[in-house]
Amino acid sequence: MNLYKNTFRFYDLIATDFDNDDLKFYENFLRSKNSKILEIGCGTGRVSIWLANHGYSVVGLDLSEEMLGVLKKK
Repeated sequence: MNLYKNTFRFYDLIATDFDNDDLKFYENFLRSKNSKILEIGCGTGRVSIWLANHGYSVVGLDLSEEMLGVLKKK
């Protein structure tokens, strides 16, 4: 069952309420730019893209092909 089959287009619109404090948490936790990251359930890539833009090597996995499609377009 793909929960995002019909809603993937709207995910980023409703996910804008995040204050993004979690992104700094992840960066502080990782500290080393040599870290390789596997994000399971990456969705449309909010965290994966941010970490990649900050120098980390990131691989994102998600069950939803639609969500990954949005991520690839970003």
